[in-house]
Amino acid sequence: MKTTLKTLTETAQVVYGPKVGSNWIYIRALGNDCYIGGSNVTDANGLKVTTNDTISLFIERGEILYGVSKTGAHSLVVLEPSSE
Repeated sequence: MKTTLKTLTETAQVVYGPKVGSNWIYIRALGNDCYIGGSNVTDANGLKVTTNDTISLFIERGEILYGVSKTGAHSLVVLEPSSE
């Protein structure tokens, strides 16, 4: 497994992907709620990741997951397989 710490801002940023294979990943917001979704994600249309909650997602091959914060810069931890 590989752990990555992403710093999210109010502008959509890549959180995960694209990868060659499909994978389960685990995400945890630190410090404040974050929002995940497609390249157009905002705090209004994204899937909310509540502070200190961990969620699991199955990401299909080639897909890209983006994230944003509502205000300021906040951290998001991504745990993923270390090899594809």
